[in-house]
Amino acid sequence: MANANDSFYVDELQTALKEQDNALKSFSILNFTDSQAEASVTLLEERVIKINLTERGYAEVESDARSQRFATLDALLGFISPLYEKEQQRKLLTALEKLAEERKSSEEVFYLPTILGRY
Repeated sequence: MANANDSFYVDELQTALKEQDNALKSFSILNFTDSQAEASVTLLEERVIKINLTERGYAEVESDARSQRFATLDALLGFISPLYEKEQQRKLLTALEKLAEERKSSEEVFYLPTILGRY
C-alpha cells in the first residue's frame, strides 16, 4: 500500500507534465515509488519516450544520454525535442504579442481624454 511519501515524485512529475500539456501529444504515469516516478510521453514528433524523475532530477530512460539529468522537465524536453522548443517559442511570442496589444490599448485609453480635451 502506498503512503504519503510515495506520492511526492509522482505528484511532481504529473504536475510538470500537465504544465507542458500543450507541447506534448500525450503522457501517462507508468510507475512510482517513494524515490522515483516514471512516465511514458509522446512528443510532438510522435516519438514515445520514458521520463524518470528522482531526487537527482529528470532524465530520459533508455537514452544514450541517460546519465544526463535536468533540473526541470522543460530543460529535458527542450534538449530532446526540437518541436517542443519551437512550440515554447511560439507560446512566448504569442504572450508577448498579447501583452503588447494590451499595453497599446491601455495607452490609447489613457491618451484619448487628453487629446479630446485639447479640441
